[in-house]
Amino acid sequence: MIKRRLVIAFICLFCIGSLFCNSAYAATTLAKAKIVGLYGTVQIKKGGGEKTFSAFKGMYLTQGDMITTGINSWVEVSVESDSDIKVGENAKVFVSQLNKIGDKKNSQFSIWSGGIWANVKQKLNTGSKFEIKTPTAIMGVRGTKLYVTCKDGKSKFSILSGRAVVRPNEVTVLNENGQSTQIDDANEVIVEKNNEVTIENEMPVFIQENARPIDTNDMDTFLLDTIKKVIEEEALLTLELKTPEQLEVMEKEQIDIIDTTKAEELIQAKAQEREDEIAEMVTRQQALEENIEATKAAIIENVTYQSSTSTSTSSGGSTSVDSIAPTCTITADVADINNATNITYTFTFSESVNGFNVEDITVTKGTKGIFGGSGNSYTLIVSYVEDGEQMVNIAGSVCTDSAGNNNASASKTVIMDKTAPNVTIGAPSATTTNVGTITYAVTYTEDSIVNLTTEKITLHKTGTADAMVTVTDGTTSTPIVTISNITGSGMVGIMIADTVTDIAGNTAAVEVQSTQFTVDNTEPTAAITYSLTGPFEQGNIVTITATFSEPIKDSTVPQISISGANTLAPANMVKSSTTVYTYSFTVLSGNGTATIALATAQDSVGNAVASVPTSGGSFYVQNIEFSFDGINANKLMGTNTIMEYSLDAGASWIQCTNNTDLTSALASGSINSINDINVRVKENLPSPAGAIKTIDILSGPVAPTYGINYAYEKTTQVVATTDEYSEFITMSSPISGVGAVVNLTPETNLYFRVKATGLTLPGEVQTLTVVNRPATPTATYTLEVGTGICYLTNVTTAMEYSTNVVTAWNEGTGTTIVILAESLSYIKVRVKATGTIFASNIQEITILAAPVVFNGVHNEPKLLAGMTPVTFGIEDFANATIQERADKTWYSYSTDLDQTESERLINEKWANVKLVDGSMFVWIPRYTYKITENGLSSKIEIKYSNGITDDTVEGTYKVHPAFDFGGTPLTGIWVAKFEASQIEIESGKVQVKPGVSSWIYNSVSDIYDLCRAMQTTNSGTYGISSDSNIIDIHMMKNSEWGAVAYLTEAIRDGVEVNKNSSSVFNTGGSGIIAYVYTTDAGQSTTGNAYGIYDMNGGAKEYVASYIGTGNINGARLIDELDVKYKDVPIGTSTSDSQTNYVDIVESQTYGWGLHEVMTGGTGYSTFRGYEDTQEFPNNAVPFFIRGGDYNSVSGGSGIFAVQGYSGAADIITFRPVIIGLN
Repeated sequence: MIKRRLVIAFICLFCIGSLFCNSAYAATTLAKAKIVGLYGTVQIKKGGGEKTFSAFKGMYLTQGDMITTGINSWVEVSVESDSDIKVGENAKVFVSQLNKIGDKKNSQFSIWSGGIWANVKQKLNTGSKFEIKTPTAIMGVRGTKLYVTCKDGKSKFSILSGRAVVRPNEVTVLNENGQSTQIDDANEVIVEKNNEVTIENEMPVFIQENARPIDTNDMDTFLLDTIKKVIEEEALLTLELKTPEQLEVMEKEQIDIIDTTKAEELIQAKAQEREDEIAEMVTRQQALEENIEATKAAIIENVTYQSSTSTSTSSGGSTSVDSIAPTCTITADVADINNATNITYTFTFSESVNGFNVEDITVTKGTKGIFGGSGNSYTLIVSYVEDGEQMVNIAGSVCTDSAGNNNASASKTVIMDKTAPNVTIGAPSATTTNVGTITYAVTYTEDSIVNLTTEKITLHKTGTADAMVTVTDGTTSTPIVTISNITGSGMVGIMIADTVTDIAGNTAAVEVQSTQFTVDNTEPTAAITYSLTGPFEQGNIVTITATFSEPIKDSTVPQISISGANTLAPANMVKSSTTVYTYSFTVLSGNGTATIALATAQDSVGNAVASVPTSGGSFYVQNIEFSFDGINANKLMGTNTIMEYSLDAGASWIQCTNNTDLTSALASGSINSINDINVRVKENLPSPAGAIKTIDILSGPVAPTYGINYAYEKTTQVVATTDEYSEFITMSSPISGVGAVVNLTPETNLYFRVKATGLTLPGEVQTLTVVNRPATPTATYTLEVGTGICYLTNVTTAMEYSTNVVTAWNEGTGTTIVILAESLSYIKVRVKATGTIFASNIQEITILAAPVVFNGVHNEPKLLAGMTPVTFGIEDFANATIQERADKTWYSYSTDLDQTESERLINEKWANVKLVDGSMFVWIPRYTYKITENGLSSKIEIKYSNGITDDTVEGTYKVHPAFDFGGTPLTGIWVAKFEASQIEIESGKVQVKPGVSSWIYNSVSDIYDLCRAMQTTNSGTYGISSDSNIIDIHMMKNSEWGAVAYLTEAIRDGVEVNKNSSSVFNTGGSGIIAYVYTTDAGQSTTGNAYGIYDMNGGAKEYVASYIGTGNINGARLIDELDVKYKDVPIGTSTSDSQTNYVDIVESQTYGWGLHEVMTGGTGYSTFRGYEDTQEFPNNAVPFFIRGGDYNSVSGGSGIFAVQGYSGAADIITFRPVIIGLN
């Protein structure tokens, strides 16, 4: 009951508001809105009337009209081109305001139910307004896209673009107790883009906190479909925008809360829900229609309008008092839009009235006629006066009912239209074209019923012009006629013959003709003229003028190009007028016809200029040149058989040939600085001989004055590009100077002169006498055996010498010169250059390695180029002095190997050398060995060899295999002092230094390549030779490891080498060099700083040895065919280490530190109680690794430790070995 009261109260308030609004409209100009699209059932009730009309496209709406939509229906309305609204299904929308006051526009739409979309396209003028009103709130907007719904007792305002303010609509409603209350208007809600606010209709509250973001999942299908179409339309509009400002505004106004893809997904997701909703609404509508009469009866029965109030009388009875004002409904006997001459209006009151006459009726745009009637029904005939809105009004309080109640006001409006419709054709979209499409905008006046087709259109054309006609929007009042497929040349327009009827019923036959446009498919042509008369010579400046047959567009500047005897790449011409362009051309060398072509130019419609001019399209070039130099030396260039020349001032003439050759005349002296060359065109009667062209030959300049720089064996000055020189006094085959000094060859004279130019003879010749070199010197040298000291003699003070590559020369002293030979490959000696003589040829003295000698104990270390002997000081090694080298005190190997530990530390100072990069290597002299096996008392004994003569003690000692390199016997080997590391500043290169991290994570293949590269590609880093006849560097082999291990055990005799326990793999056991050589000296093979480190612990080390066929991790080593680079026992490998040890090793690994010191293929060796790991390789781990690592347990690491591994990159390192050959 309360809800029914609220609805009734709201409807009454709306009606009263409408009446008040109508009374105020007289002071304003009423505006119109136009229906531009609709779907389904849409009804329009015109303001002041009771009759309902079916809406149609093109129908106009005015203030006071009511829009009603049915199920699954909508209508789109354009409001004064500034705004659009779109009303959804089951909606009632009242056009509350639609008027103008000056330039201020007022639009207000009141929604009672359903939903309304609005798009306010432009920012409103100050004072203008656009509002959406619901029962409890008003939204004022400016340049905003929004959606308002009034459903389920709630008003919801959603903002998709811009912002809006929602405020109370300031009306009185009934509260939940049925009491009258005023809506609170103290607050308003500002709704930003992509936000919404919901207001309860019964208990409205306006607080800012109620505004919240829009949830796209809550959008209904009407809103989703509308948003999708708006986004698509704006995307097309964006393509037409040109300025950044327009694009920026459009971007700000665009909907961005959802895109078309998401919108379509939601529409599809809601499809079934939507179908169910429509079915339910249809069912409810049918039930409503079936019970409408019963509903009316129920309303009459349950809602009582008390027309009187009972009042007690003195006699105890009651009397009835009527206080209800009579109302009036005005109807017309014609449609709301008509062309009638007279209209009969009927005034029907709700009850009989008194005092109502014709003077109580006001009429605008009409003349009152016959009036009659009585009681509650009256009529008035109104005559037509002019087109427009004819309004009939009854003011309030002009008549009364029988109880004296004054009447309520009423009004009725119809639109009078007696003007016949017409058709106009706009101007063509372009006045001139060649092939482009032209459009005409056609306008049908009034609200015409239009059906324009191509059959009603005739082309009006002249000349050869022709085209095709199409029509779009042919049923609207503004169809577009398109002219396409245009051909030919001439004039084209259109004629329309049609019969037109407007909504009011006015009919007219029209025939209208458009303005024609020009069709131009004729290409412009040009005539060429020249500022000079030809033929032209090089250097002539000629103005070339092109006069076009019609005006040329500025946007495509005409271009000229020239081909033939002269050439010019396409170049822009200069505008003199719309039809005249010029180009200033400087004539070039060449002879013959030059042809002009034009391009790029277009007339006003885009027809391209004809490339070939109609006249003057070529000119003749004639150049005669002569040159002493260049490709065409001594020729008259540009001459031909119609010309002749003279060498005696015109006394006699000689026939020219093509490019006449005058070499013989020049050689005979006929051409000189006195006799000029004259050329002319021969006489050809009746034409006389042509004008003479004289070529003036100039005398040559004086000879140049070049000197000799004996030190650099070049000329003292640069030879200018204008000069030339030759080894022949005749100056045959001359060479041009290039602006640089010229290299000189001793005893080869050179001749210089200034070159001839085009008209200048060659200059006088300078003879530069170049003497021979002095004799080559004969210096001698002596290389002291075992010290590496070289003594150079016979180098006088007039000489100089250099070592290795000549980077600097040292002055001779006339005395013996001492040179350290470790880095020498050769010495060069020569006589010095002076100011008058060249340096002599160089005497190159090749330094041969000193033969290794036996010093009574062992073979002396074999020093190679790049090796520097070093000795240990307090904390580090330093270069040995010349005295130490001469005395051979920089190393020692004990003669008595049965020595105490203290004796060993003093006696065993193995030879150490450094390479240029600081890498250190230790000398292992050649020896034979014997092993006595007796468990803990096992013993290894060695005997140093004399050169390559070995002492086997009648076969009881074995020759160690490490000292045979591929069949070449060795006197010793150089072994890396530490595990290999990587040069920091030269990544990818090996170094051997203390106190740095070992280089781990390399495969066997990588290690093989890295070691070989030390010699083959990186020898310069180490200062060594790359000659494989002198030196070899390779990955350490099992046999070479064994050579170090056996010598170590021989001098230690059961005292095990200390383990390198560095967990970060520091070479020498420490990151501090001083600790390596002092604190950690026990980790070396000698027990002092002179031995080899990291053979027990540190990182495990790969050696160049494997069993079976290895695997891909060692491919580079396996592919190496030269067996001197690897130790590979012969035999078939199995998966069992013990089997491999028994079958493969025992007969093939002498000297390798394997079976001679092992007890089996697995476990730990019992040799001397060291308990070194013995895990022999197998199929899975075929590559040998030695020494164990810092983390080995149970004594598993040691100089005899052996294991197998896959050959892959892991925490395993390596060390290189250097072999000295010849």
